[in-house]
Amino acid sequence: MYREASRAFSLRAQWLLQQLVPYIAKAMATVQELYAYRFENDLLKVISLEPNPSLVLNVLGRKVVESGTAIPLVAKWFSAHELHDGVPQEWTRRVRELSRFDESTDPSLQALVMERNGERLEVSFTASTLLWAGRMLWQVRMKEHSHWLRPEWHRLLTERELEVADGLFEGASNKEIAGTGSVETVKVHVKSIFAKTGTHSRGEFVSKGRRS
Repeated sequence: MYREASRAFSLRAQWLLQQLVPYIAKAMATVQELYAYRFENDLLKVISLEPNPSLVLNVLGRKVVESGTAIPLVAKWFSAHELHDGVPQEWTRRVRELSRFDESTDPSLQALVMERNGERLEVSFTASTLLWAGRMLWQVRMKEHSHWLRPEWHRLLTERELEVADGLFEGASNKEIAGTGSVETVKVHVKSIFAKTGTHSRGEFVSKGRRS
């Protein structure tokens, strides 16, 4: 297909070249597809070794691959309007900032902690050891710390009752739970907690309510 002579290709050579080009293009596309498939499998193998859910993002913050357990966890902690193609928009912004690698980049962006209703989600952003087409990838690891209270009881209690329940779990007195508030109000919450959970004492509530 390449010749050093200045003379142009003959009509027959041009015709043969035109016949070959589609096959060459198809072969290249197949090679690229196989490479992408193998690379994705390599990424899946890497993240499958992780004990916690994780996903891999490119430098633009777009998802390359994810572990199956990452999907429901992201859906639990983020609403649909906070996601773009399954990735929290806040995470996309962090990865783009981290990918700049200049002195102004805040290293604290590599760690994120979210708390809600007594549960905590720890997220870390780490540069992957694998490269995609010579470009860096970021592995996002997630670790969820669930509330100590069993889920079916957790759903029964109000936000304030959950705070009181946490105090009961820690062995705090009504006065310690109340803080600057009313002890009588705490007693009302404790009575409501016992009624909702069918328990009759602090010890029974904690022992039966502890997440297994």
